[in-house]
Formats: sequence, C-alpha cells, structure tokens
Amino acid sequence: RETEDILNTSQQKLTETEKERDILLRQLSLNAPQVCIRIIRFVVLFFLCYTFIYDIQKSRQF
Repeated sequence: RETEDILNTSQQKLTETEKERDILLRQLSLNAPQVCIRIIRFVVLFFLCYTFIYDIQKSRQF
C-alpha cells in the first residue's frame, strides 16, 4: 500500500511538472519573436553607429 501511495504521488508530481513545463514552453514561444526583434534592432543600431563612426573617421583623413 505504501508503495502504491509513493507511486501515485510521484505520478502526480510528474504530471504537475509536465504541465508547468508546457506552460513555460508556450510562454517562451510567444516571447521568442519579441526577443528576435530586439536582437535585430540592436544589430541594426550597432551597424548604423559603426558606419557613422567610420564615415566620420574617413572624412577626417581627407
């Protein structure tokens, strides 16, 4: 009987953990596009700053 209780408790915990995992994965998949957009914005901003500084340095040489 005790073994059955332990098994049932373990199965319940496993089920709860799987539900929590599924919820977290759903949240992550919803947030993923926003994270990608932020990364792209950062890269574009960095590139713009880099080219701006490069142009300034190039213009000073002449």
